[in-house]
Amino acid sequence: SLRSLLISLCSKQIVLSPAAALSTFRNAPRIVAQLGDARSATRLFNIAVEVAHRSVKHSTEVLTAAPQALSALKTFDIGAHLSTAIAPSEAVLNLAESFAQRTGATAAEFLSAVGEGLDFIQNGDEIVELCNQTSVFLERGGATALQYFRSARSVIEVGGAPSFDKWSRVTRKVADEGNAIVYDFLKLTPKVLATLSATQRRRAPERVNAVLDVVEELASRNVYVALECFKSSPRALASASLDQFQAWARDGA
Repeated sequence: SLRSLLISLCSKQIVLSPAAALSTFRNAPRIVAQLGDARSATRLFNIAVEVAHRSVKHSTEVLTAAPQALSALKTFDIGAHLSTAIAPSEAVLNLAESFAQRTGATAAEFLSAVGEGLDFIQNGDEIVELCNQTSVFLERGGATALQYFRSARSVIEVGGAPSFDKWSRVTRKVADEGNAIVYDFLKLTPKVLATLSATQRRRAPERVNAVLDVVEELASRNVYVALECFKSSPRALASASLDQFQAWARDGA
């Protein structure tokens, strides 16, 4: 029950931070009311208890971040016609649980990232797919998976779902080369897309899709060449046509 979970959570918190335990106890009714349903609240407090095994600080951050995260998902849950068998909020809570079980702290960061807003998402299926793809990278660590989620957001914002599909395939190929290189690629992605968005403006979605087409093609032969192409694409497209960029990339490979 929620009451027993609250007691369990406060019991863990009070050992290291009586102030945190008192704050959790006092704020619990408000948090439950904000969440709106007992099932989501029960899952949230289960996640917070799991996180508290590793970090009292992050267990309180889970409770703080969750209401805004689930509020951002409501429009996708209510009246959504999904091709998937799971609601977006369920997918997010499942992933938050996985983060909590793996690393603890990143569960709060993940919920905060969701709470920043989902205006870039077109429908609930995209949220479910994004969570599914992110969960694959949890095998490589919580930090890598969280960076994947944040970078995927920038891809979808600029290029839409088609770009996300291509970028995900490239990311998996890069990941085959090791954790360090895939993490660097994930960190690089938002910077490259921000530059393309600023320089290409209205043509940015088309350009991002075209760049990822070439990068995916190159990655099937040489991941390192593909990464250099991706990294160089904003500078190249600032002074060359798309056709010239594509020819340059293929000739360089």
